[in-house]
Amino acid sequence: MMNANDITIDLFSLLNYRANLIVPNVSWGLFPNREVDMLKVTKSGYAHEYEIKVSASDLKRDHLKLESRKQVALIRTKTYVMPAAMSKHITEIPVECGIILINEESYPKQHIRGRFNVYRDATVNSQARKLTAGELYQVARLGAMRVPGLMEKVRKGLV
Repeated sequence: MMNANDITIDLFSLLNYRANLIVPNVSWGLFPNREVDMLKVTKSGYAHEYEIKVSASDLKRDHLKLESRKQVALIRTKTYVMPAAMSKHITEIPVECGIILINEESYPKQHIRGRFNVYRDATVNSQARKLTAGELYQVARLGAMRVPGLMEKVRKGLV
């Protein structure tokens, strides 16, 4: 069974980390009172949110938070990424959100793109604005702040 870390690692490749700024677990530095599992910022400066779900209870918790949340001006699209086994729960995902299903049976044998199936594209939030230079710097800074901790884990043999 895949976990959120497995999905996060594969999402980096799927979202093309060589062309886009991609940072996991963005919260306090950019979004007050919420966390984005994976944030992709394109060269044009628009932010796209990816929510990683690995269980029905995780999805339900997020759904409760969605009901009290207003549309965020910085997010151009929002997409849920989850194992295909959770497809029976897609009706719980708001219609404006995209859905990517992961074929766990082919994991990790098949190439990354072959494991992901775009079930539904996200609706573009036409009210979303481009990130400012300061916000882009903050996203990049948050991503860079994770590197020393990861390198320390590698040094200690924890990963």
